[in-house]
Amino acid sequence: MATKSFTTDFKFNRKQAQKLINAIEDSKDMQYKPSQRVNEVSDPEAIKNIIQSAKGN
Repeated sequence: MATKSFTTDFKFNRKQAQKLINAIEDSKDMQYKPSQRVNEVSDPEAIKNIIQSAKGN
């Protein structure tokens, strides 16, 4: 089971946790700009149609 393996194999100690905190604090916000035009879709029927067309149904 992947979840069990992950939780038993991946553990933090104090030193690792502090390094993670420092990395998060030192990180900068990314300014992402899509390379293509983006349309926001909020209509449930339109979303359903997009998903179905992506599945090939």
